[in-house]
Amino acid sequence: MVDVNPRLKQIIFNKIDEDLADVIFHPYGKEVWLVTMDDKTWYFVGDSDGTVWFNQKFFSNFFNLFSIGSKEYSPLLKEWFQTKTKITVRKIARRNTNYDYMLDGIVRRSDIKYDWTIKNRWGFSYPTVKKYLDLKESLNSEEIKIRDIVWSS
Repeated sequence: MVDVNPRLKQIIFNKIDEDLADVIFHPYGKEVWLVTMDDKTWYFVGDSDGTVWFNQKFFSNFFNLFSIGSKEYSPLLKEWFQTKTKITVRKIARRNTNYDYMLDGIVRRSDIKYDWTIKNRWGFSYPTVKKYLDLKESLNSEEIKIRDIVWSS
């Protein structure tokens, strides 16, 4: 792994925050999806076991702005995802897959058995699930966008 200058890393993280501000943090059982529902674009899928996949097509184009290849940006995405979601990432990998069929099923689900509750966290940590539920309540919204997620130090 090539070290990225801390200032450049901060610029990259700010740009990811800006570009993904309206992306929805969508828990679905043992997975968390970072998606936009209107155009069915997925950016990240993480599971409670600590595996995260990122959308290779989107992030290859994104990191072309910085002339950074996938070996350099994979660890940056891992750090950004982990910092933003507070979900421990053990492994990160890229995927160049269209998940329209999955997103249709997730969005149009008729049951609520995959929703997070304090009692049913699907393997995710208590603080992560509590923060998500608190955000839903404080925003009075079923959708939590990336811009809404702020962790206190």
